[in-house]
Amino acid sequence: AGAAAAAAPLVARIGGQPPVSAELLAAVRVALAAERASVKDKTLQQLGDWQQPLSTAHEALVMKALVGLLTVLYKSFPTSIQADKAHLAQLQQQSAKPATADVLEAERLTTAVQFRLGLKLLLERSTMSVIVRLKELLQQQPAK
Repeated sequence: AGAAAAAAPLVARIGGQPPVSAELLAAVRVALAAERASVKDKTLQQLGDWQQPLSTAHEALVMKALVGLLTVLYKSFPTSIQADKAHLAQLQQQSAKPATADVLEAERLTTAVQFRLGLKLLLERSTMSVIVRLKELLQQQPAK
């Protein structure tokens, strides 16, 4: 079973609880570790556990990096959440009219916009969850 698990592809998931997958969290923690020794003997499961940060200061840095990553992903879309909602409303108004255009094409476009909107809402919720975690961590740090 261990060999099969090791051969399984790693998937970085965004959304849900916790807001990013253990694999993504572990990767960012390792990438930002100041000292290799702090991550050397830890498993992927340990490094990806939201309840086991390496340190408060390091975890705050990790949360900042995740906010940046999620923001870049969100900004990679050509439209905003508001624009997608407006576009969907417009498509719904058009679909209420007598069929003058290709109905199948309108359904495809509606589905594509709904999917894109869903991804953006997921990124937004994940970003807010990570920001909440970051604020909690910053409150735990001693004042400089």
